[in-house]
Amino acid sequence: MSVCKVAAVLFLAALVAGPAHAQFITANSKGFTDSCGNDYTFAGFDVWRLLEAAAGINGPGNPSSSELNGLDTLDYLFTKASAANLTWLRFFGVADDDGGLPGGPLQTAPGQYNEQLFVGFDKIIAALPKYNIKASIVLIDFWKQTDGVQQYLAWCAGNTSDVSVFYSSSACNQLYFNHVTTVLNRVNTITGVAYKNDPNIFGWEIINEPRCIAGATSGTEQAPASCVQALQTFIDKAAAHIKSIDKNHLVTVGEEGFFDTSGQYESANPRAVQGSGQSFENNHKSANIDYASMHLWPDNWNNPILPMSFDDAWISDHEAASTALGKPLVLSEFGIQCLNGNSSCQTSTRNPYFSDIYQVETYDIQVPSSTFTGPITAAGQFVATKNQLCPAPNAPSLAPGAAVQAAG
Repeated sequence: MSVCKVAAVLFLAALVAGPAHAQFITANSKGFTDSCGNDYTFAGFDVWRLLEAAAGINGPGNPSSSELNGLDTLDYLFTKASAANLTWLRFFGVADDDGGLPGGPLQTAPGQYNEQLFVGFDKIIAALPKYNIKASIVLIDFWKQTDGVQQYLAWCAGNTSDVSVFYSSSACNQLYFNHVTTVLNRVNTITGVAYKNDPNIFGWEIINEPRCIAGATSGTEQAPASCVQALQTFIDKAAAHIKSIDKNHLVTVGEEGFFDTSGQYESANPRAVQGSGQSFENNHKSANIDYASMHLWPDNWNNPILPMSFDDAWISDHEAASTALGKPLVLSEFGIQCLNGNSSCQTSTRNPYFSDIYQVETYDIQVPSSTFTGPITAAGQFVATKNQLCPAPNAPSLAPGAAVQAAG
């Protein structure tokens, strides 16, 4: 019996199969495959403050004790995800105590770590096989002070607000590389497996939504060419550094996917943020970047909300650009910000957008209604991938050409 068949039998016999029975995922021009050569498709969810939840600090959604029904928050979220056939998780491998939230940073000072949160990190990864979930892990966030770019700048550049310094400074780069090295080489205190060797991890995202210009612009403002180049150089160096340590896992950028303002797809950009400094095609060109990723926030990027026709073109143009790059594409965040459980917003605005996104191009995904409400969708975003040929076990029914990831 082949190793792959043995692994399958063991998994069916025990859903708690450990890392030894899981498989690393690879990418090619047509999509993703497992180590047995099977097409890998997935449905999934995004979660903020998952480290805090796993460490016993209040996390996403703050479910009540009656909702938890004896489960801890992590198992509660994963149980909800499993019930909705969600098998792919994107989470931030950093803490978030911005705005006075409890928890504190994962990295308290250069090279010094909050072990409670790191054990929470371990717990997340250790729990993945129990729920048949793989995780894409974001290594740093552009937006947050905690464990984010501004914190690094405080350590390496005297609290400057010029984000280009983070991308260009060798001192800042080294702090980031040191952190990446620590995370990838971390030996899980629960499983005994180093993160870089754990096949329950799908891959690594270099940085969440890197920009040169943070806020909305006039639509004509352009990021300085020096920062655009510094960002590109940083992405290339970061991807190479990750691959030098970990050749098992996939790597992507983690950006929103804005196109170069002088490129073929410039007209697809949302006007308000088109000059942010990203260049989707160039940013994903490196051989050390395995797949392209993008986000979609039609209300966050524009007021009033961008029309559905923008969503359709945004996805289609990124599909064309990623096909030209010879890499699969993951729409790893999308959503409408219906705050505080606004049911009217969800019904009249958010759900129609979600339905439209699921029907773009060749696919029409029916997502269980449980994925639209409750703590697991507290982030209000969904995610989709293209170029998948067949559904993974227990995934939602997919038409040829795409897989979907529904997110929280």
